[in-house]
Amino acid sequence: MAATGLANKRRMARRGVSNVAVQPPPIPRSEDLRPELTKIVAQLAPDGVIDIRSGRGKLTYQLAAPSVALPDELQPVIRLSANAARAEWSDARAYARIAGVVFVLQVDGVDRAVFRRHPDYVPGKLGEMVERHRRQLADQHETVAPAGTAEGEADLLRAVRLLEERVARLEASRLENRTTKRG
Repeated sequence: MAATGLANKRRMARRGVSNVAVQPPPIPRSEDLRPELTKIVAQLAPDGVIDIRSGRGKLTYQLAAPSVALPDELQPVIRLSANAARAEWSDARAYARIAGVVFVLQVDGVDRAVFRRHPDYVPGKLGEMVERHRRQLADQHETVAPAGTAEGEADLLRAVRLLEERVARLEASRLENRTTKRG
């Protein structure tokens, strides 16, 4: 009975009966775009936007025409052909989702689409932990003065001295390991 009901709804929708709701096209999964990526990018309308969901159904990525993307988002981008993006699809998705890298996909050398993390995407708990880790790493690294300045020369000498000390410790440790193995 359910199958005939669905068939009737489809038949009525084809005839233009207004009381039957026509479903919008489903939001594609990111894995499903890979085989046809070059064709999809080439056919993207000048004001087109395709929201892309992850395997669990969460909106994760967006493929948009360059005219739709915000100008500040187009500053630090990686330009690559749609075919290269298709070949490296897993990595492109990971960089877009985790690092927020914006890719401009080209067809025949012309910018045709912007592939980016969806603007509404909120990383889960792991994303928060990764961001905290990045901040900690940034706090640990001191800023280095430009080369050619007195401060830059001092930083360079300090770095060389630290490396020499580290190499000396490694050599001493290796020598100690050799003697303990023999004895």
